[in-house]
Amino acid sequence: MTNIYNELYSFHTLRVLCVALLCYKLVIIEPIMVKRIAVIGPQASGKSSLVSRYVRKRFSESYCSTCMSDTIEDADNNVLWDTPGNSRWALEVSEAVRLCKGIILCFCPSQPDSFTNALAMVQTGKPIVFAATKADIEPFHIRDEWSEEARRRNAKIIRTSSATGVGVSQAFKEIFELVEDEEIVLTSLEYTTQQLGSCINYSVEHIYS
Repeated sequence: MTNIYNELYSFHTLRVLCVALLCYKLVIIEPIMVKRIAVIGPQASGKSSLVSRYVRKRFSESYCSTCMSDTIEDADNNVLWDTPGNSRWALEVSEAVRLCKGIILCFCPSQPDSFTNALAMVQTGKPIVFAATKADIEPFHIRDEWSEEARRRNAKIIRTSSATGVGVSQAFKEIFELVEDEEIVLTSLEYTTQQLGSCINYSVEHIYS
């Protein structure tokens, strides 16, 4: 009976130590240099598809309206906010604009009011790159007044297609070049959970081996 108690006590102690070490590791993790970008635009302007094509290198035909903001990290740990286009989430968009350092403003040329609606969502002097989305869908035409507005803001209009990948990397490259790096600390809950599980499993195997 004493051996069983000793084993349980040892297991509990190791488990506590594992948690403590992981927490300590998270606390002392070194800051990294990243860029924070908000992807903004009217509903159904292709924001989520643009982010998915850039980060995950894939495209889905299915449409699902974004609710609230989705924070995503790219391969270089840059933080991307995929924001909702529905006006009911206007506060979410405003917060993303406040926190970000640069904006990719999406609009769909095949939708008559898309460019105007996109401009109305952003009232800021922060760097902007316009992403003209769904370039694979006709009719696709960049109006002169859109180009003039972009020039007035010292911004570029990049033709993009999330379906084919055309222009997607270029749009993100352009905005990354316009914003400065900032030092922040990123942690991953998924990574922490996996590591914690591995440590506990190792502890169990170690005790009963």
